[in-house]
Amino acid sequence: MSRLLLDTHIWLWAFLEPHKLSTAVHQSLGDSKNARFLSAVSVWEAILLLEKRRVKVPQDFGQWFDKSNRERSLTAVGMSWKVARELRFTLIGCSDPADRFCRDRAGLMT
Repeated sequence: MSRLLLDTHIWLWAFLEPHKLSTAVHQSLGDSKNARFLSAVSVWEAILLLEKRRVKVPQDFGQWFDKSNRERSLTAVGMSWKVARELRFTLIGCSDPADRFCRDRAGLMT
């Protein structure tokens, strides 16, 4: 069993543009033995992408989100104050704040 922390784009592409994912990623996401995690920051980032019209979902975002959660059996990963405070030391030079958080959380989930 693997523990998969879905990057925002992997999560979105799995539902909206599956052709962008490799066969290995498809297999990992579809393997029921794997635990799949999604960060609250990824949900926030998806909303920002929707507002900027960089992604489109086929229905109301709330309904689409619930459907994606059910289909992939996602487990929520939140952010504690400690994690937020420590992010300033994580991946200095990484320009995407959401990626900084998600990569840091991947290390904390062990």
